[in-house]
Amino acid sequence: MTAALIKTFLDSFCEENERDFSVVLSKRSPRQLKGKYVIRKKLIVLYPKSSENPFDLEQTALHELAHHLCWKRNEAQLLALRHQGKRLPRHGREFKDIYYDLLAALDWRHEETSEPFPSRQTPEEKLFFAIFRNSSSPCETVIGRKAK
Repeated sequence: MTAALIKTFLDSFCEENERDFSVVLSKRSPRQLKGKYVIRKKLIVLYPKSSENPFDLEQTALHELAHHLCWKRNEAQLLALRHQGKRLPRHGREFKDIYYDLLAALDWRHEETSEPFPSRQTPEEKLFFAIFRNSSSPCETVIGRKAK
C-alpha cells in the first residue's frame, strides 16, 4: 500500500476544494495509534501494521479524513474557539456527522465489491490486496504542537 493510493481513495470522498491534504505512511506508531491528523500541515499520518486487516486501515484513513473535512468545513468557528483559549473538540458532533457519512458512502461502495478500498481498480492495487490479504479508531489530532 502506498500513500498515493490511499490519497486517491480518500480524494474520491472529497469535493475538489477539500483535497488539499497529504497522506504519509509511517512505521513508527506512538502509543499504538493507528493514525493522526496534523492540522497545520494538513497531513494525514497512518501507521499501518503488517498484520492489520486492510479494512481497518481503510476505516482509519476515513477517520482521519473526517478530521480534515471537519476542520475545512468549520475552520472559522474552530479558530474562534482556539483564539478564546478553548479546546477544540476532536470528536464532536460535526466530526461524528462527517465520519458517519463517510462510512455510509463506503458501505454503499462495498455492496458492489468485497475488496477494501473499493474505489481502486489498477493492477498494482489488485496485487497489493493479493499480498496483503494473507498477512472506533485510535487517533490523535495535532494542532500545531507536539502530541502528548
